[in-house]
Amino acid sequence: MVRCPACHATVAEIREQQFSAHDAAQHFVLAEEFPARHAQLVAHIRSLWGADTCSLLRCAACGLRFAWPFVSGDGLFYNLAYPHSDYPKQRWEFIETVAALQAAQLQEGPVLEIGSGFGYFLRQISPGLVQPDRVVAVEYNDVARAELHTRGYTAFGEDIRSARFDHLEGRLVAAFLFQVLEHMDDLGGVLRRLNQLLRPGASVFIAVPNPQRIAFNESHSSLRDMPPNHISVWTEAAFRALAARAGWTLLDWRVQPMRWGAFIRQDLVYTHMQRAQRSGSLANRVRALPRNRARRGVEAALALLSAPARLPAWWQVAREGASVGDSAWVHLRVAD
Repeated sequence: MVRCPACHATVAEIREQQFSAHDAAQHFVLAEEFPARHAQLVAHIRSLWGADTCSLLRCAACGLRFAWPFVSGDGLFYNLAYPHSDYPKQRWEFIETVAALQAAQLQEGPVLEIGSGFGYFLRQISPGLVQPDRVVAVEYNDVARAELHTRGYTAFGEDIRSARFDHLEGRLVAAFLFQVLEHMDDLGGVLRRLNQLLRPGASVFIAVPNPQRIAFNESHSSLRDMPPNHISVWTEAAFRALAARAGWTLLDWRVQPMRWGAFIRQDLVYTHMQRAQRSGSLANRVRALPRNRARRGVEAALALLSAPARLPAWWQVAREGASVGDSAWVHLRVAD
C-alpha cells in the first residue's frame, strides 16, 4: 500500500513516468563526459532505490506528485551528482519572506533555516530583524557552514531530528525551508520534529519549484524533475493537506511572476542539457569534450540555434498566461 507523503491518502500505483538508475545518473552526470563517476552514481542510485527503477506517482486527493520509492539522495549522491555547489545570492522567495516578516512583526526568539548555503537569505534578516546569536542554520556543506559561523550564526551539519536540536524545543519563532522540501523523505518525521521545535503561533516559510514550470519543462522536451534529487512536486492543495496534517494554517501561497528574458535564457539552456543526455546526439558529443572556453562557446551557439524550434512552446506560454516562474512560495502558521 502506497501512502501520499503529503496527505497520507492511499495512492494507486499508476505510474506517470518510470526511470532507470542509468536514466537518473545520465541526467546528473553524462557517461560520455565522466564515465567513472557516472558508473559510480548508477550503482549508488540503485542502492538508494533498492532496485533499478523508480516511478513517479500522483495523489488523486491532493495532487502531490512523488517518487516511489520515496527515498531522498544522501551525501554521497550529492557529492557525485553535484561536486560543485552554487548558491544564488538572491531569490524571489527571499524577498517575499522578508516582506512577510516585516509585516507580521516577528516574535522574539530563535529562528531556524534548513539548507542555508552561505547564508544569503539570513543576511537579509540578520541583524535587521533577528540578532545573529538567535539564528540557527542547518547546512551540510563544510565550507558554507564555516562562513555561517563567521557571521555569528549557530550552524550545524546534522539532521534536525538529531539530539543536537533538543535545546530548541518549543522555542523557534520561525523556520525557513527554501528549495529543500522537495529533496526530503520521511515527511511525517520532519513535521513531528518541527512541531516539537516551533513555538505556538510561529511561522513556517517554504519555497519549492513551481509545479507549472515543471509541467512545462516535461511536456516541452526540457529537463525533467529527476529523483533522487527532487522526490516531490508540490501543489497548493498538497500544501493545504500537509498543513492540516501538521495542525498548521496555510496563510499564503504564491507563484513567482514570469520574467520573459530569464525564462527564455533558462529554457534554451535546459533544452540543450536535455538533448545532451541522449547518447550520440550533437549536444552529447560536444559536452563530452574537455571543459574549456571553446566548448562553452560551441554550446552557447547550439542553444541559440535551437531558438526557432522553441517558439511554439514560448507562444503557448504567452497564450495561456500561466506563470512559469521558477518558484512557488507558501507561508504557514503553527496553531496558537
